[in-house]
Amino acid sequence: MDVTGATSTSSQTSVEAMKQSSNPVSEDFNTFLTLLTAQIRNQDPLAPLDSTQFVEQLATFSSLEQQVRTNDQLESISLMIAEMYSNAAGEWVGQDAAVTTSWLPYQGGEVDFTADIPMEADQALMVIRDTSGEVIDTQSLDPAQSPWSWDGKTANNADADHGLYQMVIELYQGGQPLGMMEPKIISKVTQASIENGEVMLGFENRMTQSAAKVTRIAGE
Repeated sequence: MDVTGATSTSSQTSVEAMKQSSNPVSEDFNTFLTLLTAQIRNQDPLAPLDSTQFVEQLATFSSLEQQVRTNDQLESISLMIAEMYSNAAGEWVGQDAAVTTSWLPYQGGEVDFTADIPMEADQALMVIRDTSGEVIDTQSLDPAQSPWSWDGKTANNADADHGLYQMVIELYQGGQPLGMMEPKIISKVTQASIENGEVMLGFENRMTQSAAKVTRIAGE
């Protein structure tokens, strides 16, 4: 159920549907109660209902009643959880957030990104490759000046084509390589949905990620 702006219409529809859905256990309980009442009312006074059988029926009645109450409580809890997910999803829309990924679905313009550069690294280098593995641009990064931006230009100052690129950050210490890490691509959340009990976010740059794996940008 998608959420765009505040709480989504589809989220509200789903919650209302849960409220209005029929409860089979409750229906069985009402049917049993009706039959038991009719049985008592219409029993032969000269041959009343066997006490053992009556106690068994009362036990069944008590069990059904307890099950109805349990189901009502579970339904109430489910409604509360659904509303909480809807509210949580709606709060993300319009916010800037960072997704940790090495794959960038580029749609033009500047790309903001950040990373948690380890303290031992005294040099960082952004490297962008196309899907064939060819390097199209590199950029030296000051580890103390995050976030950074890629202007969308290739090494020869041409506009990069729209498409999928790989962005990694190479780390160095004293000129010696330490390894590579994924950047955190920053983009605005444009939609949110609840899928299998998980809040999924859609971004302005067409990325999709679970809210559990996304970092909200401070100050937004």
